[in-house]
Amino acid sequence: MIRRHQDYILYQRSKKLRKSQKRKPIYYYQYRLPDGTLSNPRSTGCKSQTEAHRYVQSLIDNGTILCGSDLLFKSYASKFYDENGTWIKDKKALGTANKPGIGEIQIKKYQGFVNHYFVKYLPNNPLSSFTPSDIKEFRQNLLENEKLSRKTINDIMSCLRIMFTAAMDDGLVPKNPFRGIKPLLTEPKPRDAFSLEEVKQIVEYFKSEDLIRVYIIVAACTGMRLAEINSLRKSNIKNTYIDLKDQYRRGKLFPLKTRESRKIPICSELYNLLISTIPEGKEFVFDSLSDNRASDKLRGMLIKTMPEKRNEHGYCFHSLRHFANTYFLSKEIAPIKVASVMGHSTGVSSMQERYTNFTEKDFSEFYVVQSELFRYLTN
Repeated sequence: MIRRHQDYILYQRSKKLRKSQKRKPIYYYQYRLPDGTLSNPRSTGCKSQTEAHRYVQSLIDNGTILCGSDLLFKSYASKFYDENGTWIKDKKALGTANKPGIGEIQIKKYQGFVNHYFVKYLPNNPLSSFTPSDIKEFRQNLLENEKLSRKTINDIMSCLRIMFTAAMDDGLVPKNPFRGIKPLLTEPKPRDAFSLEEVKQIVEYFKSEDLIRVYIIVAACTGMRLAEINSLRKSNIKNTYIDLKDQYRRGKLFPLKTRESRKIPICSELYNLLISTIPEGKEFVFDSLSDNRASDKLRGMLIKTMPEKRNEHGYCFHSLRHFANTYFLSKEIAPIKVASVMGHSTGVSSMQERYTNFTEKDFSEFYVVQSELFRYLTN
């Protein structure tokens, strides 16, 4: 019988042997499940009790087996999002080179949630003892003590839900403590598109800061995200399109937000501007700009020249992306083509996938509209 403080028990088991055979018995082990019952017997493969103890303890230490009712929350949480953890390795295995199952940024974010919030506010109780009330109390602490936004709190709760769902699937908890718990309602902040005249005003404002000006033009003419523009380099700028496969943040290249590579048509004027902007001997177009430099400069310009509009419409760098999307649609370019260029998230086998194999003739109208926009903004 396993005692309450024990994670597992060992015992010997041997096959019936003929009198001429001599063999020491093998040690088997069983560990406690969340409901208090024992697991099925498993062989240690060891004939020495000391070796058997070391073997089972190593399984517990590396997370191969998790002793249900005695497994403390912080022990489980601290290893769950490790790079070599089962969940992360499985998520990566589900993806491909062009569409990873989970990005490095997301992994770091989840690890940050564990280190900053789970360890601070969640009790280090046995994993199997958590209740919906514990989860609600944790969320209330995030609201009242951390003063986090509702969207951020929902992200943290989703991260925690993943852990308990996995524990439930593995039989480590008798009931999921997230049952009946719904996400917090959020009030989306306005983030409208710039008007064509406002984009023209922005471009003219930065006429003395040529690199920022080029950055703004690229964003307005392509709808690319900030980190995507940061990733632009000589090798992925082709004569008629940008072969976009990654984004650049904090000094590293990461998979795209949607984890789907895409090709963005560029007119000849935009191609020439990009190529001429690349510093001599460098690979990145905006090599001398820090990650958020263009965004910070634009924010400063908006605060200085149109503070009321900025507050009312939620104007920011991302509003250039909204402008591009709205502008292309207003020129009667097919929505499915605009979605393909903008890189809006799509499901597998969606209609958008027909444009994965890029050809110029598929986007002939896009070149015309983009060229007209480019000339308007630069003249």
